[in-house]
Amino acid sequence: MSKRRNKNNPVGIYVLCITIGVFLGIGLTPLSGNLAVMLIIGAATGVVVAYLFVKRAKKPASRKHSH
Repeated sequence: MSKRRNKNNPVGIYVLCITIGVFLGIGLTPLSGNLAVMLIIGAATGVVVAYLFVKRAKKPASRKHSH
């Protein structure tokens, strides 16, 4: 078995975060009374969160050693 690091597919992370954002937008609709606006805000929030997750996952690990 290879010791290479498994790379996650970022598309799956985007889909998951956008879906959660849409459901969150549906849940928060009574606050604004406008479903379309809350869906767009929820989806946009999901995109931002997914971008941050993917960006953090691609960052190489720190190789500092403590002595």
